[in-house]
This record gives sequence, C-alpha cells and structure tokens, in this order.
Amino acid sequence: MLNEVLKKKNLNVVRRAAEYLAEHTQFAMSSITRYEALRGLKEKNATAQLTRFQRFCANTQVLAVTEEILARHGGRSLGDRPKERTRTQGR
Repeated sequence: MLNEVLKKKNLNVVRRAAEYLAEHTQFAMSSITRYEALRGLKEKNATAQLTRFQRFCANTQVLAVTEEILARHGGRSLGDRPKERTRTQGR
C-alpha cells in the first residue's frame, strides 16, 4: 500500500490517501516499515525512489514499535506470523 501511495498512479489510492490526510494531517508508519522500505530501495539501487521515499518520510510520523502498538494491531509479537487463510475465510 505504501508503494502505491508513493507512485500516485492509482486514483482510488490517491483519493483514499487524501481523505486520510484530511482527517489525520500526516501519514504514520512503523519504524520497521521505514527500515524495510529503505533496505529494499538501497538493495535495488533505486536512487530516484529512495529520494522520493526520504522526502515522504520527512513529513511522516515514524512510530517506534512497542508492545502497546503490537497489542493494538492484532496482539501479535514481532516473531509471530499471521495465520494462513483458508479459501472460505479469504472470501
């Protein structure tokens, strides 16, 4: 989803991002999300995307991952994997 927001190509994503910003005034992401995005862009040597992402991060709240945040988002710990969905659950 973050990648789609940065691309600004999908009009539905752009609209939803604008609605989110109207309500919250800035995006928020976890420090893990930021780290993973930076690592991936650096590994691909994607300098233009890296610059765009760094500009995005300058105006984004980066949240430390705490037990409280983990509890709020499904109660999973860092090492936990989400349960796989069966065909009937995914519909």
